[in-house]
Amino acid sequence: MNHQYIKFEDVSDDVWDNWVKQISNASFLHSTSYLRFLHQMAPEGCARSFAILDSSGIPLALCPFAVSETDGKESTVLQAAWPGDPLAYPAIATCSPTARRRLARTIFDLLHAKAQQENIVRMVFRSYPINQGLMSQEDLPAPQMEALAYGYQCIPQNRLIMNLKLPLDILESNMTKYHRRRIHQTEKKGVTVEEYFGNASELSALFQSYRKAHFNYYGRQTRPESTFQLMFKTLIESKATLFVAFIQETPISFLYCGEFGKMAYGFSQTNVAKYEKEYSPRHLLEWQAIGRYQKRGFLYYDLGIRWFGPQLYKNPSEKEINISEFKERYGAHLWPDLMFEKFFDRGFFEFEMGRRFKQFLGSNYFAPSLGSEPS
Repeated sequence: MNHQYIKFEDVSDDVWDNWVKQISNASFLHSTSYLRFLHQMAPEGCARSFAILDSSGIPLALCPFAVSETDGKESTVLQAAWPGDPLAYPAIATCSPTARRRLARTIFDLLHAKAQQENIVRMVFRSYPINQGLMSQEDLPAPQMEALAYGYQCIPQNRLIMNLKLPLDILESNMTKYHRRRIHQTEKKGVTVEEYFGNASELSALFQSYRKAHFNYYGRQTRPESTFQLMFKTLIESKATLFVAFIQETPISFLYCGEFGKMAYGFSQTNVAKYEKEYSPRHLLEWQAIGRYQKRGFLYYDLGIRWFGPQLYKNPSEKEINISEFKERYGAHLWPDLMFEKFFDRGFFEFEMGRRFKQFLGSNYFAPSLGSEPS
């Protein structure tokens, strides 16, 4: 079979997103609104996503791809990953098991050849649990563990997902009493929430307010200017929503959510600092976003990763754990969010495993649990 290899930047958003719609196991990680953001974040020349088409132009696979630097033993080395984030696992067209194995082998042969040519020491993928097939209620499961056939090791994570198919009163009852109480207290203080996207008249001004609050919160601009322009463009195109909490007419908290099909995910949140302690707007803001998405017919809302403590591959910070505990109180279910990594260089593997073991042994993993008797 003759294959065509098309670079991401060589086609329009409409063409690429039309290819995304044709592949069952494509997720928001493959969409233009998300990929273009990552391409803007990557250093020049590092983002190299591509599609594989058959001879008639039908998409066979979508392959987000980038090369970034990571610390090695004596100097920086190259890995196949976004800066600070894994690549999305290739979205591969549905076909017979035999045909899929051939197609997947072709894709991984190509990716591994790239690794050899560019002295890439590691490749990291992420297989996201919510894809188009799931939202369309297809019977066939996504081949989540397929990467094992190509020498990858699985790194499991938990993701907090709200099932918006449940009635709102059930969703509310699933929340902790603490969360419900804080939400009701915030409402009693007069905080309201509105949503903005498309041609909303106040969208531009409120997005600038979000940017100002984001800058003030971090004390600097944390991302390239082009990424903020892209975020606003995505709002205008109704592929994202900006939720804003107000006290009277003053915006005090912002939540930017990305969207893909009938699922949404929290992408960026920030508060206006001087109102944060008095009103605690974040609790109400995200709960309102969940309710609004349910009214709009969405099926799932992704709150983010749930960290529990030290793992061999990751020692989450206290802040990361506290944020994920906060999100879990909304009553979300834990879904598998799988990463896969493959090492191509033995020296880097030994260095990286040594670093991870050292970090793990230096964590509190072996400390007595809170409240336990000392041994």
